[in-house]
Parts: sequence; C-alpha cells; structure tokens
Amino acid sequence: MDALNQAGRPAEALAVGDEGRRVASQVLERQPTHMLALRARALLSSNVATVSENELQQSRRFAASEDAARDWMLLSRTDPTNVISRHNLGVARTNAGNALFDLGRPREALAKHLESREAQEALAARSAMLAGRLSVAHFVAALTAGELGQMALSERYQAESLRYYGLWKNAFPAGSYE
Repeated sequence: MDALNQAGRPAEALAVGDEGRRVASQVLERQPTHMLALRARALLSSNVATVSENELQQSRRFAASEDAARDWMLLSRTDPTNVISRHNLGVARTNAGNALFDLGRPREALAKHLESREAQEALAARSAMLAGRLSVAHFVAALTAGELGQMALSERYQAESLRYYGLWKNAFPAGSYE
C-alpha cells in the first residue's frame, strides 16, 4: 500500500488495502484468535485511513480508523503489557478524532481524542512511547476544546499534554537530541 500511495496511485493503494483487510477478516472468521491476521488487519486499516485522509475522504478515514482502533483494542486486551498495541490504539483514535473534526463534528472529535486514555495511562509511567502518545492526545484535545470556546478545558488538557511530554522527554538520556 505504502509504495502505491507514494507512487501517486492512491486508488490502487486503497484497493490493495481493502483486499488485504477482506482476506485478514476471512482468516479471523475461521480462526478468531489468529493474532497475525488481527495485527495485519489493524495495520491495513490504519494505512487505508492515511490514504483516505490524503484523498480528502474523511468518512472513509473515520471508518478505517475505527476499524483499526477496534483491532488494536482487541490486541491490547489479549496482551495488556504490549505498549505498541496501546500506542497504535491511540494513533487510531487520534486519526478518527481528526476525521470527525474535519467532518464538522468537533464535540465528537474531542471525546474521540481522549477515548484511549485509560488503556494507555496504566503503562505511561513505564513507557516513553505511551507518554508521548498521551501528550499528543491531550494536545489535540486542547486544540479542539479551544476551537469550541472551552478555554478552561483547553488549558487543563494543555497542562496534561505538557506533563506527559515531560515524562516522554525525561525518558531519554541527557544529550540524546543535541
């Protein structure tokens, strides 16, 4: 998918992504615990969402992001210590929230941006990856709340974003970014 999209062939990329999701779903119908098929479908859904965003197909982007989030949530429940699945769940929720915002549904977007907090907060203190993801989630929630005129809420989310950013930044050895 990525190669087709980067080659300027998004329609083909979407067709490949949809076909891959169909095949992964067929495998999961026969073997509901097939973790590789579940992960593949989640990754393909995320890629379909990205291509749809670039093609200004926000409804398709939202649906694909929700599909990805469903699969990442299932993977997170299967292995609660897998921070990559939890991180990718947050990415899918952010993509869905951004799609909702672009569709003119900012209140729903605000809720969507923070929907994965509980799944991520439990491990954020031990995972710079999740702390960074929570920083982003709170940042876009702060922006959205500000757009809605909810300044106190926006400021609260901004403070949370900065707190998680600090956890993320402090996880790296001194001099890492010099």
